[in-house]
Amino acid sequence: MTLNLRQPLLRTARWTGLASCLLVAAAWLFTVPLLTNRASYAFYHSQFWFVGVGRGQLVYDRFGNLRRGLQFFSYTPPVWLPFTDRYALTWPSGFNTTYGSLSHFEVPLWLIFVACAIPTAWFWTRPRRDRQRDAATRCRNCNYNLTGNQSGKCPECGTPNFLAPPSQRPHGATQRRRSMSRTPILKQFSDLTPADFADHAVWVSVHTLDCGEPWYDGTDEATFRPWTGKLPVAPQDGMFLVRAKLTLADGRVLGGFVTSQSDAEPVDLGTIQPQIFLPSGQRSDFGDGMFKRDAKDRAPLYEELGNDHMAIFPINFAAEKGLAQGRIAGAIPGFCWRSGKNIEVYY
Repeated sequence: MTLNLRQPLLRTARWTGLASCLLVAAAWLFTVPLLTNRASYAFYHSQFWFVGVGRGQLVYDRFGNLRRGLQFFSYTPPVWLPFTDRYALTWPSGFNTTYGSLSHFEVPLWLIFVACAIPTAWFWTRPRRDRQRDAATRCRNCNYNLTGNQSGKCPECGTPNFLAPPSQRPHGATQRRRSMSRTPILKQFSDLTPADFADHAVWVSVHTLDCGEPWYDGTDEATFRPWTGKLPVAPQDGMFLVRAKLTLADGRVLGGFVTSQSDAEPVDLGTIQPQIFLPSGQRSDFGDGMFKRDAKDRAPLYEELGNDHMAIFPINFAAEKGLAQGRIAGAIPGFCWRSGKNIEVYY
């Protein structure tokens, strides 16, 4: 599954823009006399400058020692727009006095709001447009442009695609698109329970198949839904979690799940990621990446299965028959972590 590095930046821009719009709107409501005739001000000033909000405007002054004297200034907004001082619907204005050192500038908050709202709206709508475009023209696995491709497979990585004529599409593709008119059950990876796999033997990653669906916006890379297509599933069609049986060294059998791996690749427990459900319903995995887990994190498994690791490991696992293709069986020698280029086993 490919992670689009633009997504975090777009997400930050969307929420920053929304927060800016709300802040400007709140400042406008605070300073404009909508219900009373009293306008509010909030400002900060130093010895030589002043900045604040008041009467629905952002105000900036820079001044020195003004000489005494009467000063006048005025500003007339265009008559073809319904601008009023009461609601601060005015244009930016400013002046420099020649009778002393003073610069004054005002920017209406409504103009700042519009300046923030336009790019914010663009950031909020762009991901949907991109997903709809990419879902229609690009490979969901490697993002290769499939415009004009009629083979049913991506020429770059070989992944089946839905741009081919219906007779050449992967099994279940047409039926799946027609049947998913309602929002399916959506669960985060960390929230999956034995009951979920009792009800649905296979779960699929939303971000590998559902690009362009109405529920896609509220999901992330860890969101899964029940698979409703034909079985067995193939690893090249998406990221699937498949119900499995795990047999301990002493013969005890527990439930769990695995991720199907392509037959073209060597067996990799980091890809298959076998997960076991303990008798209490808690879940445990066995891969640690570059950092070993401490004894406290291993304790739940030994508390429920016993302290003798020789009665637990190795654990043989296999997905239930008929559910998935690819590499779906193997053995777990113990807890595994990567030490440099080597995989080390510990208990």
